[in-house]
Amino acid sequence: MASLWRHVYFKQVLLKEIEEAFTDKEADEVLVNAHSDLLALVKRLTNEEETNRQEGKECDNFLNALDVLILILKFAQSNCNQIDNKFKLKLTDKLIDCVLKPSRNIFLAGEWIMLDQQRKEDLMNLMNDMKDQIPLKKREILSMQGYAENPWSTPAVKNLINGKTEKEEEVLGLLSSEGVEGVVLRIEMLLESSMYREALKAVSTVVMSLISEDMILQSYVSTSAPSIVDRLIDIFIILSVKLNKTLRLLKVLKQIGFEDINKIYIRRITAYITGQLPSIPKPEP
Repeated sequence: MASLWRHVYFKQVLLKEIEEAFTDKEADEVLVNAHSDLLALVKRLTNEEETNRQEGKECDNFLNALDVLILILKFAQSNCNQIDNKFKLKLTDKLIDCVLKPSRNIFLAGEWIMLDQQRKEDLMNLMNDMKDQIPLKKREILSMQGYAENPWSTPAVKNLINGKTEKEEEVLGLLSSEGVEGVVLRIEMLLESSMYREALKAVSTVVMSLISEDMILQSYVSTSAPSIVDRLIDIFIILSVKLNKTLRLLKVLKQIGFEDINKIYIRRITAYITGQLPSIPKPEP
């Protein structure tokens, strides 16, 4: 799976997670300093982006983003045994929470798949040690390891992108385990890698499973990030039109309801075109 790595998506999610985790940073100097250090790491990536733009480079250095992830994990590890300082223990939890979602951008990237095996093993060993050292965050660390070890090769994921998912339960199981945000990220990574047909197979299966019953749809809408389910449907509509999958599109539009299409989705797609919403990569016909 080839891709042209850009820091922007990893950086956006990381910044959001940092700000959410450190809303109480004024409680102690430990948290204030840690927050400042994290922003400095993000600034390092921003500076690289700017330099690359000025030099006309098409991609950023994936290894620099990976190093940021590793530095934050090591920062968490260095604080986990300081039981005499409650703020340093609290900091450990916050740091792991900060990287849980951004790490998916790293592990789903083609650059991670092609990365030198020794570098992969070093990071896996670090996470193995942290599992034992930070038992309260074992579940989160295991989740990161799962993405790192098998980013695209689990049966449910392979079936999804190959259009071979036979049971709706399999799709809903993947949505429950990774969250709608995680599945949308996979689809967007396929788009970034120009794998448009695989992206359409995946998004079609997910959308049809979600809209099969209103109770299922509302359940995922209420437990997911705002507008993330709408974005999933946006991607489906745009890909279906671009790849001339008219019958599939009409089937889904009928289930969604044409009134909702006119009120919600046409307006949202117009917002993509005018730049009011983050863009969806446009496939070639």
